[in-house]
Amino acid sequence: MNYDQWKLASPSGPELVSPCCGSDYTDTFDEDRFEIYTCDYCKEEFDEPIVDYEYRARIEDDRADERMDDERLGL
Repeated sequence: MNYDQWKLASPSGPELVSPCCGSDYTDTFDEDRFEIYTCDYCKEEFDEPIVDYEYRARIEDDRADERMDDERLGL
């Protein structure tokens, strides 16, 4: 693919990641045909994956809360 084709190509969609640590995940079906998601990194099971930018926003919010707590406690 040359540069012009690359520029005109539609962007790939957002990437889905595990909500626990933002890693890739594996989805499987159990005997009742329910979908089970398992994080590839920490092996934690979760209900459904989230979009990568939502995971990053969640991490930024958590860090901001921690900074505010540190300031409030004078650390």
